[in-house]
Amino acid sequence: MERKDERYDCKSDKRSEDRFSPPARRQISDRRRAVVMLEALACEYASNVVPAYYEIALKTKAARDEESQGMLDIIFNNRVIDLGDSTFCGELRDGAMRQLFDSKKNTLASRAKSLEKIMKIKLSELPGVGDAE
Repeated sequence: MERKDERYDCKSDKRSEDRFSPPARRQISDRRRAVVMLEALACEYASNVVPAYYEIALKTKAARDEESQGMLDIIFNNRVIDLGDSTFCGELRDGAMRQLFDSKKNTLASRAKSLEKIMKIKLSELPGVGDAE
């Protein structure tokens, strides 16, 4: 079995970036307040809704047996979020990498080296990510 067959990816592109932000149907007069409210909602969601959904809906209602519950534990305990394909999609995948591939130049190593410092700074600014090494 190829390694490719074992991966499950989130397929997204630049046109779907709005799924990471609130809709902009009207002008927001107090952006700082909107950010604080969104952060509070996200924190509450992560602290209460996700664990309840996982324990009640998935493990007790949807899982048919203990083996299925164990598989859910394995899946949720080994999740990885590719920041280059989600948070930094615009900078990396749809930005620098797309430009590189569109130019048809064979300079991936030097381009990656030039982006390394910038991405370390961006990573260090993210809460909870820790050291960007």
